Amino acid sequence: MSYGPTEKDFMVSNYHQWLDLRNLAMHRCALDRIRQDHSLIETIIRPTLKGWMSKCDASGIRCLKEWESIISLPFDELKTACLKTDERTTALRQSSPIPCVLSNRERFAIINLWRINHGEKKPD
Repeated sequence: MSYGPTEKDFMVSNYHQWLDLRNLAMHRCALDRIRQDHSLIETIIRPTLKGWMSKCDASGIRCLKEWESIISLPFDELKTACLKTDERTTALRQSSPIPCVLSNRERFAIINLWRINHGEKKPD
């Protein structure tokens, strides 16, 4: 089973697909970090998620509750759940606490590397 985008995935036709694939790459890096240190779920991800939930309106709470369930899974199941490429998971990644384990420097490095490797895509 492949956990990441394939070569055909990089042939995106619009800006939103480009952002979704960049977000998937960000999640892959964050999950590598979590694989090395599972305590990040309890020390960074869960507190971040709880903070978001305390400030969230009713429309966003369903998505955050879904993340609460996902981060409670064993790591291999968590990884699989985070890296699916179906429409629902792609939408969920837009409000994911998973990349919070990365520093700002790491996130910007991933964004810049993505631009170098996949070009700069502009909004349609």
